[in-house]
Amino acid sequence: MIDFVKIHNTLVNWLFQFETKTNNPYLETFQALNKDFPMIDFRNLGQDQAATMKYMFNDLIRKRARDYLIRYYSFAVPNDQSIEMIINHMGNGLVEYGCGPAYWSWVIAQRVIQSDKIVCFDTLDWGITGEGRTKLWMNVIKCDPDAKVLKDHSKMTLLVVWPGGYLDMALNQYQGDTIIYVGERGGCCDWDERLDNDWEQVDDCEIEQWDLINDHLYVLKRKP
Repeated sequence: MIDFVKIHNTLVNWLFQFETKTNNPYLETFQALNKDFPMIDFRNLGQDQAATMKYMFNDLIRKRARDYLIRYYSFAVPNDQSIEMIINHMGNGLVEYGCGPAYWSWVIAQRVIQSDKIVCFDTLDWGITGEGRTKLWMNVIKCDPDAKVLKDHSKMTLLVVWPGGYLDMALNQYQGDTIIYVGERGGCCDWDERLDNDWEQVDDCEIEQWDLINDHLYVLKRKP
């Protein structure tokens, strides 16, 4: 029988152990989770009851952890390579649109000299007091969905992380020449065909991936 109290207590311990000890606590937590509660291929379990229970326990821990962590940090997990790539393509600054709690921008801001050249926008309609998301990682400018805020930041690189409906709004108003897209190319992230038609991929890198999620980072330049 699965001990749900044990699952809850284990999860709480993992969620907070790295928050104040590193400049990328999400990555540290994700790696620790993978080490101590790895994803187990259920196809190899056979009739082994102990292995089946371990699979069920790990699977529940991982699902519950992801549900919480994507709200507290971000849907996608930044690693060193992805942060360095963003910094290399920032140019005159970075504007993150649909930033949620702005975790990616916060990690980037710790590694650049002029962190004031990072601007974050979000409707904040998800709130910051509900389960999971309890704070903003850096200053986020609240904007109306219909506001054309990106038109004033055309010299900056646009960052979108799992943008969902924000991507359509961003493409309708962004007049700059560089987009950094983090998420699935298709799948859950609402990849827009305009990114294929009007933009050219010039760089990319792998990032950490949750179970069955094919997250990736793409750097796109506007076609002439």
